[in-house]
Amino acid sequence: MKTAIGKAQETVSHGSISGTRYSNVPYKSGNNLSNYEKDRCKLDIYIPRSSGTAPFPVIVYFYGGGLNAGDKSEGWADWSNNFGFKFLEAGISMVMVNYRLSGQQGTKWPLYIQDAAASVAWVANNIAQYGGAPNNIFVMGFSAGAYLTHMLSIDSKWYTEINFDRNRIKGYIAISGQTRTHGTVAADLGIQQNQLMTVRTDAMPFGHVKKTEKPIHIFVGEYEGQTITDNYAYYNQLISKGSTNLFIYTNLGKDHGGMRDGLGDASSPTRSKILEFIRTGASTVNLAPNIAYRKPVTASSTENTANTADKAVDADGNTRWASTNSDTQWIYVDLGARYAVNRVRIAWEAACAKNYYLESSDDARSWANIRTVTNNVALINDHTGLNRNARYIRIYATQRATTYGYSIFEFEVYGN
Repeated sequence: MKTAIGKAQETVSHGSISGTRYSNVPYKSGNNLSNYEKDRCKLDIYIPRSSGTAPFPVIVYFYGGGLNAGDKSEGWADWSNNFGFKFLEAGISMVMVNYRLSGQQGTKWPLYIQDAAASVAWVANNIAQYGGAPNNIFVMGFSAGAYLTHMLSIDSKWYTEINFDRNRIKGYIAISGQTRTHGTVAADLGIQQNQLMTVRTDAMPFGHVKKTEKPIHIFVGEYEGQTITDNYAYYNQLISKGSTNLFIYTNLGKDHGGMRDGLGDASSPTRSKILEFIRTGASTVNLAPNIAYRKPVTASSTENTANTADKAVDADGNTRWASTNSDTQWIYVDLGARYAVNRVRIAWEAACAKNYYLESSDDARSWANIRTVTNNVALINDHTGLNRNARYIRIYATQRATTYGYSIFEFEVYGN
């Protein structure tokens, strides 16, 4: 290993976990940089000392903060549950990146994306000097940082601008990111958030949906509301374009901040799946597509001509099926053939079912119970571990959780 060209090398530790930190390493150079760019475009490199041997797999990490706040110290202090040390303990090198913030010194979209791309290229070209593996780099971000991660993963423009080969990156990990709208991006562009998907589709990941080239792992928390809806809609759209190297996971019991801080918990399902991804270099868990996507669907009733049953299987995330106002209602999807169904995911609007049955059938006349749900208040019901061969899957609701009819954004079925 060559002598590292970093600054302020020091030992960092948390409990029994230790590592070496190189602080404030510039990832941009040249005479045309503004003073703010010189000050902001720096990164910290953390190399494991208590586990593993070099060269270490590398995570390039972008913090959250709405694109107008935040710092590369995220993950290395009590306020963010010191989650970075958990990755050091697993033998992973972490590179924490500062990028220019919206509203500071004239910074607007897309400067922070360009900074993110530049930092990834710098890491790929220089991390070997610090003990990292240049052929084993993953890009990860939380919230606004996951927006940056999504943009780098789906739009080759940002790497092409700087003549960087995107194939040098092994995979992407987006935690609770924005795929369809972002308030700061809209403000930077001088438009309303709801115009991002009509006026400036280029500014959001959803506007670049295509068959993906590199694996993308997406993580959301059970209590993240629209973030869940938008990420699942994005995932389903990528699947519809032929993508097979995807994985999406809902961490139960977590809200937005909990998704970040949970990475530092003693036991973290999200961290475990990230480490599995890094160690295998591939998406290995539940890659089956949503087999209900745009399949024929039938419902007991429809509230109006806008909220028809087909809206529950269109993978849009903003459209929905709505029933009339009574307790006993149902909706079923015809998968077109008999499948081994292992998972059903329901994304309710606010008008969810308190009590309902998940059922299956081979003829849409005789129904067998798969799962009984009582006292439900969650808007995302992810039924995993199912083992049912069937052509038809039905949600049979018997009691509403609100005074309105039932309303479902997405009715998804997975299997083979």
